[in-house]
Amino acid sequence: MLIAQTDKNLIGLSLADGKELWKIATPAQRMAQNAVSPVADGGTIYYSGQGNGTRAIAIEKQGDGYSTKDLWTNKEVSSTFSTPVLKEGLLFGLSDKGNFYCIDSKSGKTLWTSSDKHGERGFGSVVDAGSVLVGMTSKGEMVIFKPSEKGYEAAATYKASDALVYGGPVIAGDRIFVQDQQGVTAWGVE
Repeated sequence: MLIAQTDKNLIGLSLADGKELWKIATPAQRMAQNAVSPVADGGTIYYSGQGNGTRAIAIEKQGDGYSTKDLWTNKEVSSTFSTPVLKEGLLFGLSDKGNFYCIDSKSGKTLWTSSDKHGERGFGSVVDAGSVLVGMTSKGEMVIFKPSEKGYEAAATYKASDALVYGGPVIAGDRIFVQDQQGVTAWGVE
């Protein structure tokens, strides 16, 4: 099954023939948009954006079709452009207010948000790098932090670019590639 966020709906499509299997309306509120990709974990789908917080649904097979069931809604934390990372039962992301956050994926409870603001209007990303997470903000700040449910703890912060950065870092072996408005920079990891 392919799961996609469109401008107005979250949909599930058959890989065999492209037919729609299920659909949930996700109208954007105010000036929000549907830019965040859904995160799938088995039959559970997590999605955010639209100015509506972060949500979890279950997809269940029923006869020849599928049904959806709301699991939880978290109105406290929402992403605008940053797709959350699911790691060890926790969702990590960059909120629409520019704070890193952690949500319990089972209950939907916000476990923490960083007190400091990273970036503007939710531009930026979080990438899973094994034992750490790498956050990239629109202001070119690369933050390495631990994936913990106990609280936000930055292990290191680097100024990766003086230009605006809208994409996530790409991690390949011992290199981290950062694309900004002016080009691409490669960082070495020791």
